Amino acid sequence: MVENVRPEIDAGCFLIKRTVGEKVEVTADIHADGHDLLSARVVYRPASRTEWRSAPLKPRENDVWSGEFEIAAEKRHRYTIQA
Repeated sequence: MVENVRPEIDAGCFLIKRTVGEKVEVTADIHADGHDLLSARVVYRPASRTEWRSAPLKPRENDVWSGEFEIAAEKRHRYTIQA
């Protein structure tokens, strides 16, 4: 289960803002039933492209995972979490 993905504003209704060269630090609460081993990544792309890139998420405390990606162009970007 993936919950509380951040950053986000009003469930994605509004855009977060970053400039070219800035990194977007993404965090999420990720958990599973039982003792399953987890791995997670953030997948992202400029909205004008079809191919996705990914960056790993690392576990932090209390089921919180985090990672980051860099903004390479002045365009809208999309991102999501896969676990």
